[in-house]
Amino acid sequence: MILRLALRYSFSPIAHHRRRSIRIMVTAALSLAVFVTVIAIMDYLQDARIERLRDTQSFDIVVDGSFASQMEELFPAASVFVYGEAEALAEGRAVDIRFIDGSYDGGLEVLRGDCSSLMASYQLLSLSDDGNISITMLAEGRSGMMVPASERIPVSGIYATALGSSFDSAHVFMPLSSAGEGIAMKTAIKGADPGSADMLREMGYSCMSWMESESVLYSAFMTEKTMMVVVLSFLFLILLVSMKECVRSFYEARRGEKAELMLLGLGRCRTELAFMLSFMIVLAASLLLAVILSAAAIAVSGRYLSSLMFREASLSFPIREFISASAALAAFSLLIAFIRERKEGRKDILEVLIGR
Repeated sequence: MILRLALRYSFSPIAHHRRRSIRIMVTAALSLAVFVTVIAIMDYLQDARIERLRDTQSFDIVVDGSFASQMEELFPAASVFVYGEAEALAEGRAVDIRFIDGSYDGGLEVLRGDCSSLMASYQLLSLSDDGNISITMLAEGRSGMMVPASERIPVSGIYATALGSSFDSAHVFMPLSSAGEGIAMKTAIKGADPGSADMLREMGYSCMSWMESESVLYSAFMTEKTMMVVVLSFLFLILLVSMKECVRSFYEARRGEKAELMLLGLGRCRTELAFMLSFMIVLAASLLLAVILSAAAIAVSGRYLSSLMFREASLSFPIREFISASAALAAFSLLIAFIRERKEGRKDILEVLIGR
């Protein structure tokens, strides 16, 4: 009987109650949908930046030295490759040279040519007049001292990466076979848990995880995430205030029906339970509508971001955050409804009926 009464009064057409319930449902659903969509967008933007960084510049784990076979045994599911790295000047601009071979998995998109000689970005190529780039590196002289040595190397290919000019304008690539004896060799491991770096150190390897090599940037990411949580917390507080008003509106509109049920002989506790359940039915409908609206908003936002960034932006539905927000919203609504019921219970039944 309690459930039947709750279902009846949830969307009752009497005295515009259905209209109020629908307005409460839409308001709560829209507020929660905005909250979830903002989380999805902000998570994607931060995760995408971290993913591009780990894919192109600082790999999950980088081991000093050439240990490809050993790392492949330790991380059979990861992408393992060896490359050399050195600092140089390219047309007077400070760059890092990476010496690579066909196994290199550093997120390069070869736009033209190959890496048979030197592969550069369009930004660096624009500094050259004849298609050659002057590379100046430190080399061992006749006296054994390290002295600058310059060489004009023909550009054999053009590349681009997802990091854009921040990376492309400061890196050039050359064949691994052209790396001299003084070039530092590194073994990159993509797809491994960065925490495995501690295990490798215990085994005697010198290595760094991407979080260690990009500690300043990683700290900035964490600070940004903390600020995001603070901003979203304020947004959720606004949602809770809105829900408080929805509960107040719901109970004030149904004050007369509650009094009539108690006058007809239904106990106060059972009446209160019926109307609390009635509001929770409206809230459940709000959450269901919020799922639909959030999914649609996230899909539209993904297409819009894709058009802005000229690549596919796959936003994922934040299920864990949605469940947490829904549970908190339901708990808060029950608490407010209980407090409202206590306040309404202090009024005399005849006083309520006469006041209608």
